[in-house]
Amino acid sequence: MKTSLKQTLLSLLLLDNNLSGADISKKTGLSRAAISKAIKSLKEEGYLIESRQGGSYTFLGDGDVLNRDIITSYFKTPFGKSIDILEDVDSTNLYIKRLLPHIKEGHVVVAASQSAGMGRKGRAFCSPKGGLYFSVLLKPSLAVSKVHYLTFCAAVAVCRSLEEICDFKPDIKWVNDIFFGGKKLAGISTDTTFSAELMGIDSVVIGIGINLDGTPSEVNNIATDIKTITGKVGFKNRLLASILNNLYTTTKELYEHGIGNIITEYKNHCFILGKEIIVHDVNEEYKATAKDITLQGGLLIKRNNGASKILSFAEVSIGASN
Repeated sequence: MKTSLKQTLLSLLLLDNNLSGADISKKTGLSRAAISKAIKSLKEEGYLIESRQGGSYTFLGDGDVLNRDIITSYFKTPFGKSIDILEDVDSTNLYIKRLLPHIKEGHVVVAASQSAGMGRKGRAFCSPKGGLYFSVLLKPSLAVSKVHYLTFCAAVAVCRSLEEICDFKPDIKWVNDIFFGGKKLAGISTDTTFSAELMGIDSVVIGIGINLDGTPSEVNNIATDIKTITGKVGFKNRLLASILNNLYTTTKELYEHGIGNIITEYKNHCFILGKEIIVHDVNEEYKATAKDITLQGGLLIKRNNGASKILSFAEVSIGASN
């Protein structure tokens, strides 16, 4: 496949983020006018490139435009080596499931927006442009009773990456929501396919959605985004690669050493511990205090009547705002 001029320029700027028109012309054999036109086109697509007097260019960031070369340049693990990049999709989870069984572990689907994004228990997940939405396929050698551990691995991976790339410490609301300042920032869903032949798990699709640049007006009282938190944009590709790198690391930790260290790190981010919560159980709703996360990932609570209980799948919230 022939590489376009724009892609050639972008690749050069990724290797050296400060180049003169003369440098680029020497490397490509193209005229300064053709280079200037291609740079203008890249800017219009959203890439952050500063053009300076004298015909030199500085690459300031990806502008949150999904780009395969930028993404793959940050990969340190096998996850994401096979990746589909889409402008729009119904759901990255559904898309990746449609590819089964023709894809291998670590295959990633990422989209600029979703028209039917899915959250926990099949709920709609608002996914307009300006967010990061992706799914990754896992083929875990886990007992069915332990497949939910992957949610904890994903939550820890997201938190590590937000600290590394965006320089702030996020919170976790048990079991699969990432928060900051009392508002939801990201969500994680896991979709497990079982095999009768294997008598166990065939595959797990982990879907992650993160609000990057702006929060939909209909949820801005309960949700936030990274631009609001940090004032920064232009790191979507690096953040995606970082999460995939960290997800590989956390799942490897799980497979080789068990869930213990992951739970410890998870608890360090879990902001509901020690707080009064509202438990939305299957048959009732009641107040309790969140006491601890068990080694199996359950939430240990103490009800207001003094009774202790371990929750496995119930929804919890803090006050009416969550």
